[in-house]
Amino acid sequence: MGLIDLFKAYPELTFNNEGYDKLDSAVMLRNKEGIEKIESILAKCIAGFVRFQNFKPCKDGSIKVRYQVYYDETRTFIGVAYTDITEIEGV
Repeated sequence: MGLIDLFKAYPELTFNNEGYDKLDSAVMLRNKEGIEKIESILAKCIAGFVRFQNFKPCKDGSIKVRYQVYYDETRTFIGVAYTDITEIEGV
């Protein structure tokens, strides 16, 4: 199962966050299995991957994957990144 399949299978993980908004912890708990599958794909494809946050719908109709990632080689600074869902291996 690829990311697009997981995006469709777990609609609660789609969230149009504003700034630092995040999914409710109850939503995360209900979708734990899906998050584990998503994180498995992301961990294989993204250097410095830390954790999945949500799928983000964009005005142009695309879907971005929002996730936490180490920004530096020393792994001292974690930040957020967005990548188009179709650009990630395992889609």
